[in-house]
Amino acid sequence: MDAEVYPDERVARFITEHFIPARVHVRDQAADFKRFGERYGAQWTPTILELNPDGVEQHRVEGFLQTDDFLAQLK
Repeated sequence: MDAEVYPDERVARFITEHFIPARVHVRDQAADFKRFGERYGAQWTPTILELNPDGVEQHRVEGFLQTDDFLAQLK
């Protein structure tokens, strides 16, 4: 995803216009990162979560997707 999908101009623009992106490395041993991964049950990488302002999961994408498929999931 880092090499192919996220750098795509369409993906970057859509994410910037519709979301507040944040990256959490759930395999990091720091307690906060670990708790985040456990809270949302992130077992695959990547796991993309759309959360509402209260932190409630609205949508989940797990695993690698091609650019067009990823954009379709975001919309």
